Amino acid sequence: MKGKLLRTHLSALVFGAALAAPAGAQQTSTEDLRKDIESIRETLRVIQKDIQEIKESLARSAPASSGLNVVLDLASNPVRGERNAKLTLVEFSDYQ
Repeated sequence: MKGKLLRTHLSALVFGAALAAPAGAQQTSTEDLRKDIESIRETLRVIQKDIQEIKESLARSAPASSGLNVVLDLASNPVRGERNAKLTLVEFSDYQ
């Protein structure tokens, strides 16, 4: 995932550099402009593909709901203590 993110940032940097090139430095031919435009289009395709992969990855790893006020049916499981006691679950993750 880090490699894809790095590639996305690098692609964005290349895209930005292409847009920031000095406009009046020298005359460019129509063919050069076409090559630049195609390069920018290819960079955009790569970025869009990366974004789609990130979205799909997030959709697979994201819980179906926000996790708040979820009712768990534990009727058939052994219980110690009051059956109607409230329970709070806290998830802690270290994203390293």
